[in-house]
Amino acid sequence: MEQSKLRTIPLEKLELWEEANVRKDNTYDNIRDLARNIKKNGLQAPLLVKEKDRKYFVFSGQRKLAACRMINMKGIPCFVFKDIKEVRAKILSLSENIYREKMTREDKSNAAASLYKQLKSISAVAKALGVKEKTVRGYLDYEAMPDKLKDFARGKGLTTKQVEDIYMKFSDTSKALTIARKLSRIDDRNKKRKMHIAIQQASMFDNAATIEKRADKLSKMKPYRIILSSKDSEVIEFIAKKRNLDGKEMLVEITEGWIRGFMEGNS
Repeated sequence: MEQSKLRTIPLEKLELWEEANVRKDNTYDNIRDLARNIKKNGLQAPLLVKEKDRKYFVFSGQRKLAACRMINMKGIPCFVFKDIKEVRAKILSLSENIYREKMTREDKSNAAASLYKQLKSISAVAKALGVKEKTVRGYLDYEAMPDKLKDFARGKGLTTKQVEDIYMKFSDTSKALTIARKLSRIDDRNKKRKMHIAIQQASMFDNAATIEKRADKLSKMKPYRIILSSKDSEVIEFIAKKRNLDGKEMLVEITEGWIRGFMEGNS
């Protein structure tokens, strides 16, 4: 394991190590809010940097670095590594970010794919990141997805989960795009949920028309009422916003995920 030392580094000596940073999307969203928070409360988590030729290259904490520059913070607390390799830096960068909702599915998938190319093993990537092999496979599946299909989860009306379900069910890209397009055009939440369920229940040979007919035959969804604390509600709304959902859709996704895990014996 690489040894690191906690040091305070002058702002002007810090540079971004682009190749080792795993966060690529939405990098500077809400950066002003982060800068205000750091100015008020200080930097709570040090940056991770590599020291080379009296310069310091940041491989985890690029948002914090940008925020510190915005407020002209003079000295930055950093964990300094001297002999760290790029692959190990990527592992640490992804490990730091992987459970933060602000890091997109795309970032995580790209980083996992990059590590897989170097480590050559799903189990090795899972061990390095401290996640299950199933999680790594999910990242790799998403990385392999055609960009045209990913676009539906980039602000075109579908969630990442919906797009993944379509991709995993239909290997024919043309068919997958047709079904994704159909689902994205449904505005009514109840109808959209039924269509999504019909997609999950479909066979790879079904076409869009067959899936639509099955969705129409599904029984009406049963409503449930849930009361959350204001703190929990804020968390739900925050995560939902990052996933292009509203709060109710986020709760449905969380509940369905828990039910699947329970049925598979994981809860």
